[in-house]
Amino acid sequence: MANTPQSAKRARQAERRRLRGQSLRSQIRTAVKKTRAAAGEGQTELAQKNFRAFQTIADRLAHRGVVHPNTIGRLKSRLNAELKKAQERAQDAKLRAAEAEKIAEEQAADEALRADAPQAQTQTLAAAVAQNIRREDETQPDAKTKTKTETKAEAEAETADQAASAKTETKAEAQAETETKAEAETEKPKAEAQAQPAKTEQPDSGPDTSDAAAKADSADSGVSRKAD
Repeated sequence: MANTPQSAKRARQAERRRLRGQSLRSQIRTAVKKTRAAAGEGQTELAQKNFRAFQTIADRLAHRGVVHPNTIGRLKSRLNAELKKAQERAQDAKLRAAEAEKIAEEQAADEALRADAPQAQTQTLAAAVAQNIRREDETQPDAKTKTKTETKAEAEAETADQAASAKTETKAEAQAETETKAEAETEKPKAEAQAQPAKTEQPDSGPDTSDAAAKADSADSGVSRKAD
């Protein structure tokens, strides 16, 4: 309790200043919370806006003496560091998103190429075949432009080849026949020579049997005469 009118007046003034400073300090706290929330969510533009609002309020209160200037400076430095970190994170997130988009585009392009690969291969093969045909047409003469003499020469060459092959076949057949005849002629004397000894042995056995039969007949006739 104040004992003098002067001390009572000072007490009333201090209360009024406290209430007014309380509302001003709450503004600083709300500005700090808004800036930190925006920085944490990655909204760098909103965080910068809230930080500028905080600076204006903090400088005015520091000038009036409601808040100590060192406190305001400490809050500014901390919020500024948090904003820089938030900006770095946002840039990293953008880079990662861009890389992910590039990877997705590359994958889509690869899938498209794989899907279109058979068609591309067929097209390339067709182009290669067409080029080869053109080169052959340029280097070799066309079959339709051949003259009659060339066709006749080709036909005569074919007939000559056929005749030569037929002659060789007939010669081979004749040689085979002559060889078979010579073999047959060489084998005939051998067969005759083998057959002659057998024929000569058979007559020797014949006379022996006839002589024995004649002797037996004569003996029988002599016996019969003696009996008579």
